[in-house]
Amino acid sequence: MSPSSLLLLIGALLISPALSLNCASKIQNVYANCTVLPTLGAILHWNYTAANSTLSFTFGVNTTKGQWSSFGINAGKKTGMDGAFAFVAINSKSGNLSLKQYNLTFNSRPGITEQPLPWTVRNASAVAGSDEAVWISATVSQLPALSELNTLWQVGPLGADNAPTMHSMGTENMEAKTTLQLTAGKSVAPGVSPSPAPSGGSESDGENAPPITPVQSPGNATGSSSANWKSTANLYPLLSVLGVFGLVL
Repeated sequence: MSPSSLLLLIGALLISPALSLNCASKIQNVYANCTVLPTLGAILHWNYTAANSTLSFTFGVNTTKGQWSSFGINAGKKTGMDGAFAFVAINSKSGNLSLKQYNLTFNSRPGITEQPLPWTVRNASAVAGSDEAVWISATVSQLPALSELNTLWQVGPLGADNAPTMHSMGTENMEAKTTLQLTAGKSVAPGVSPSPAPSGGSESDGENAPPITPVQSPGNATGSSSANWKSTANLYPLLSVLGVFGLVL
């Protein structure tokens, strides 16, 4: 699928109403699989290519201004934070949306470490829609050969300095984790993993990115992207700290 076609699909996603976080979204034409996640009204569109252990995904969750949201993967046997890495995005109170990568395996409390994922990351981006949803997309390659993959996600408030603070301790947050059955899903052939969302300038995959220009691109030390995006729609926030993911163990 051409970058322009992917861009049109994402555009349709961004102008859909808030209640459209379901598998009937037009983005289903990009991905072979869709999982309605069990908490927080979140959804995950995804492809898995077993031949090269590649996961491509777009994760969506409704948020409000002044919040962070995050999607993480744990390639180990644990289902929570320990051993996991996450795509963490923050919508600052000034209206800038940024995406970073974090190592959720903490060495000391409190805090988590901003660190690249230990796998190859392409087309990483975060986009805010007019539907109060934030969409995080990426393609992660060279994962361990797995039949299932543990995932986790969260939302929470930003502090006065736009730093992520503790999420709610309610059931919805504490149970924000699930295991994807990779081999049970529909697989795709190598080389056709989509790049569904605008890239923030990933140095390894710029040729596949739709032509949308980030407002700022602070970047990070990996081949993945971290970018601030401006949208004509309202921007909504993300990110996660030990307290947030830390108690989803």
